[in-house]
Amino acid sequence: MPDTASTNQQRLAQLKAFYSEGAPNDRGYTLVDLWTKPDSWLERSHMFIQWMFPLTTDSSGNIYAPILDEPTIQFLRSNAEAQDNLVRSFVRFCGLLGLQVVATEHGPQIAIGDNFAERKTDWFTFDSHNNARITRVLTSLQLFGRDDLARVLFDGLIRLMTDEPACGIGEYAVERWRAAIW
Repeated sequence: MPDTASTNQQRLAQLKAFYSEGAPNDRGYTLVDLWTKPDSWLERSHMFIQWMFPLTTDSSGNIYAPILDEPTIQFLRSNAEAQDNLVRSFVRFCGLLGLQVVATEHGPQIAIGDNFAERKTDWFTFDSHNNARITRVLTSLQLFGRDDLARVLFDGLIRLMTDEPACGIGEYAVERWRAAIW
């Protein structure tokens, strides 16, 4: 039986290289590969999100996902390349939801993207696995030290739920999102 601690240490080393050096993850995909995958591929895949937005807890969807420890969190927070790549991952995830990140005089904000009409049926009109993905992204952003981006996403989602018709996101999801950023 493999030693899970050393296996996770190997995954964490791989995660550092994935985020800072362009190395592939355990499935052979680099961040650039994942950023360029079509929405339909990302929607069906349940393995990319754990590498794009790692957490300090086990993943029920991917037992091979890295589990962050404090030294890796500090590395990801302090490494400029990892931080730039996190922002690109955040923008790509927003695109998967049919949203875009726009610059305003008050800083970045979430806006409806060109593909919102087609993408909203996979997450906005009913509770789906994407609500758990949003919780993961909010939590991971904070672990990377990007509370600002977590707040931009949360505020943008709440505004969207208020302004857009046909919202089917339940209160349970919103409470999980709120808990993730507080």
